[in-house]
Amino acid sequence: MSLLQITYISHAVTPFSEEELGELMRHCRRNNRHLGLSGLLLYQDGLFLQVIEGEPDVLWSLYKTISNDPRHHSVEIVAHREIHAREFARWRMGLGILGDGVPEALTSLDQRVREILRASDPEGDAALEMLHQFRDLDQSHLMALSLHT
Repeated sequence: MSLLQITYISHAVTPFSEEELGELMRHCRRNNRHLGLSGLLLYQDGLFLQVIEGEPDVLWSLYKTISNDPRHHSVEIVAHREIHAREFARWRMGLGILGDGVPEALTSLDQRVREILRASDPEGDAALEMLHQFRDLDQSHLMALSLHT
């Protein structure tokens, strides 16, 4: 069975608090479990970078819903591709909150995220590569990844 993977960026209308991000993750995990989707969301200072994967029809329908969500704007797909196996299978939706709490060893990765998210024309490959690196990190280094199942 062929799967689709979409990576997009967007900007929050107003920055999300950790409580709001937690509620968003609970909602995403509940829906994604029902829809058979997986992925990872990175958040920093009102900017989102997310990869989601699943069956194409389900995923395009969800992306339409995401695009129309009034809590964010400038939703832009930076990469989409067919995949044969899930790359973020261990998460219904993982969450990484980037900022001052990122360990020193990850500073360059944090900086790359800032550059990718703030770029006016982001490179889809760079964004996806960075998401893969976060996926592979020791989970103790990511804030809020206890929300990942």
